[in-house]
Amino acid sequence: MLTQSSINLPVVPGQNYRASVWASITAGMTLNVDMSFHDSAGTLLLAAGRGAMSTAAGGTVIVQPGVWTQFGSAAAKAPSNAVFARVRIFADSGPDGTAYATKAQLTPGLTIPDFADGRTPGWRFEGAADNSTSVGYPPR
Repeated sequence: MLTQSSINLPVVPGQNYRASVWASITAGMTLNVDMSFHDSAGTLLLAAGRGAMSTAAGGTVIVQPGVWTQFGSAAAKAPSNAVFARVRIFADSGPDGTAYATKAQLTPGLTIPDFADGRTPGWRFEGAADNSTSVGYPPR
């Protein structure tokens, strides 16, 4: 099984979140995205939001090789002692091939906006540019 996780992304306990990732493949395979919530020691509290890849609007997508597509998870609520989450993309079926992933995003609420990071107007990096979490809300 292929799997890749994001950096640690801060969360607010009790808040609903959805995860999204941009991905591309070299051959047909089933891709999924989910999120895991952890406490301050890094202990896994909840693996949640698993969903077959879908568009940000929630429709199922047939992934075409070589086409970058944004996919989203089901919504999940951060446990009461959660401090951070990780977004994970994984393939658990399909022929041999390669999957590429970028732009992991954990968004409060039930909808997934367009991707934004510290370079997007209204956003900022929490640490090193392109190597830390970003905070803000994309323009609508």
